[in-house]
Amino acid sequence: MAVLSDANRVVVWEEVVHRWEELVAPSDLLKAEWRTLVNAADDFANTNASVYNTTIPAAVRAKATAQEKALALMLVIAKRYLLGA
Repeated sequence: MAVLSDANRVVVWEEVVHRWEELVAPSDLLKAEWRTLVNAADDFANTNASVYNTTIPAAVRAKATAQEKALALMLVIAKRYLLGA
């Protein structure tokens, strides 16, 4: 899977800024810095997707959809870094 299109990165960027300020606190990051952060996160996801996929046991990997795998990863990351494990 390729990185998100520029239009989709803008959508994610806007949502990240909105959610952060709504749920956490005002941020010291400028909007352009948030955009750089979103781009880097997307690049990381693109570069490391196969690594994540290979860590999933084969029986589950073959059965789970890309959306199910993404949801599991998203929630684990949120728990680890946003909610505190």
